[in-house]
Amino acid sequence: MRYINISDDVALHILKEHDVTVEEVFEVFFNPDQEPLKKRSPRGGGRYLALGQTQAGRYLTIAFERKNHETIEVITARNMQGYERRWYRRRGK
Repeated sequence: MRYINISDDVALHILKEHDVTVEEVFEVFFNPDQEPLKKRSPRGGGRYLALGQTQAGRYLTIAFERKNHETIEVITARNMQGYERRWYRRRGK
């Protein structure tokens, strides 16, 4: 993955509804210390979830779709829920 697309509408939504900035999304995907864990979204339809941490240590869940081998389209981003954080901590070790 080299490119992350975040539309203006999605950027505004994640900031207003979830208090997540575009910069934090990029931090999760490009964290040099730990690549985010990725899994298929329970909603299906070619959607995936990336679970990871920002540089400040915030735990985020990012829903996205793969457009091709190099590009993903961010659908939304939010704080991890409790069960996601537990899964992330177990899998990340």
